[in-house]
Formats: sequence, structure tokens, C-alpha cells
Amino acid sequence: MMENCTEKRQFIRMSVECELVYRLPDSIRLVKGICKNLSSSGILFTAFREINAGVVLEIELATLDEVIAPPMKALVEVVSSRLVAPGTYDVAAEIRGFR
Repeated sequence: MMENCTEKRQFIRMSVECELVYRLPDSIRLVKGICKNLSSSGILFTAFREINAGVVLEIELATLDEVIAPPMKALVEVVSSRLVAPGTYDVAAEIRGFR
């Protein structure tokens, strides 16, 4: 383990700024958001509405080149949703599984 590392998480988060879409439970509508960072167990993204903790979402992250890497699809559970600007929320979620 790296002793001088200030990161206290079990998995290091990578800054990943790309578009994502998510779907709320019982909805067919896809909603746009922006991924801010990602680890093997969690994601932080910007949403333009509050999403309550405990809500399970289906998400899909876009990739720059789908030939090299297809879009990442996952089920996530919202841990927190924090207002950062009027109508803009930072949503932290735990990855429950990949699709």
C-alpha cells in the first residue's frame, strides 16, 4: 500500500469527463448527465435534477471511440445528491453491477 497517498478510498478515482445518460426506475426516458469521476466501485456525475439517496439507476457512459471501448453500462445506487448550483447536482453513486 502507498503510505504517502492522501486518497483514503479503497479504489482510486479517475477524472473522467464525458456524457452519460441515466434512466430512473419505472421510466423509459433517458436523462443526460456528465460524468466527473469514476472508480471500480463508484461514480460521481452531474445531474440537472435532484436524485434521492437509495434510488437505483441504469447508467450508460459514452466513449470517444466505440470500436476501442464500447459504452459502459451499469446499475448504480445513489448515495448522495448535493446541490452545487441552481438546478445542478453532484450525484455520488455506488456501482452495483455492470451490464
